[in-house]
Amino acid sequence: MIITTDDKGKETKYTYSQYKKIFAEKQGKFLHKKIIEALKKNLGELSNSGHEILSPSYYITKIGLPDEFVCGLAFKHKSDYSDHKSTLYDNNGGVADYIFGVNNLSMLERLCGIVGWDKKLYQCYVDISGRGRLGGICYENLAKQLNYQFKKE
Repeated sequence: MIITTDDKGKETKYTYSQYKKIFAEKQGKFLHKKIIEALKKNLGELSNSGHEILSPSYYITKIGLPDEFVCGLAFKHKSDYSDHKSTLYDNNGGVADYIFGVNNLSMLERLCGIVGWDKKLYQCYVDISGRGRLGGICYENLAKQLNYQFKKE
């Protein structure tokens, strides 16, 4: 049994499973709010590439996304040496056996799932192939859904 007290001093009793569900809903709403705020503020800093694997710290420090969200997408990506498209390269152009990080296309897709999809852009996303173009469509969708105004330089 878990007992909570609200701001007015009223106690509420929950079973463990009830409280777990309530906590998950609250945490989900909190993360959603933080993600939307970060994107509205820093979308111009977010990479639109569907090819990159980036450090989790890029998304946390530069974009401002919550670490609880970002770290769930971080993996050890291994090279497949069968062809150049599936081989990973480091910043100096050398072949890397693996890179630990977040696949930017996966991040863009997840963010689109959070902000929602524009109908026409979603249809383009479904109909097209190629990581690069998919990343661009996801980025375009984020900008449209958030009414993001890019800063003129």
